[in-house]
Amino acid sequence: MGSGMTFKDRCLAHIIYLFYKCYYKTLVIRAENRWWENSELDPARPIVLAHWHEDDMALIGAFAPARFHVIVSLSRDGHLLSYVLAKLGCIPVRGSSSRGGARALLAMIKALKESNGAGAITIDGPRGPRHQAKPGVVTLAQKTNAQLLTVSAGARRRFVFRKSWSQTYLPLPFTTVEHIVSKTPIVLPKDDSQEEFSRVLREIETRLENDHMDILSRHQRG
Repeated sequence: MGSGMTFKDRCLAHIIYLFYKCYYKTLVIRAENRWWENSELDPARPIVLAHWHEDDMALIGAFAPARFHVIVSLSRDGHLLSYVLAKLGCIPVRGSSSRGGARALLAMIKALKESNGAGAITIDGPRGPRHQAKPGVVTLAQKTNAQLLTVSAGARRRFVFRKSWSQTYLPLPFTTVEHIVSKTPIVLPKDDSQEEFSRVLREIETRLENDHMDILSRHQRG
């Protein structure tokens, strides 16, 4: 967990962990279609949750208690994040689509097969384009026979990192955060054709777009 980290980095990571743990307790979470209560899901099969990069900070606290596997970059910042996520309860898998991506995907496949657990994957990261799903999530679900769902989030009050490609945001303390998980798993490709992969990716994007619009509408209504 602390591999490749200096003592200073570990101290910083621990401070971040303590801050996030206290900060997350101030948020009011409203979750729809909790996956652990969904009778349509097969408990004997793994779960993969696909989400946009911008929702990362609003979802970490939801993933952690369920021991979700999450991909973390191989950078120095990734070392810090990996430490924090592990302390919170997630299971970091190192790699990214820009460096070591194939290794990270294979590690995720191996982890989900062995644990029969759950994985969360940012489908438009790590560098975009924003809201454009990449095929790795479909391959992950195929190879692990996982149930593929989408998860969206939104905060009534937030700080948006405007200079980031994904418009990542941090929910402000004491605000309400909405989580929507799709109830019905997405039907995986019948074969490895580009047409089938494109169909699934379009469905993922559509579900996420619709759920984000739903969350925005709720916030506008107050």
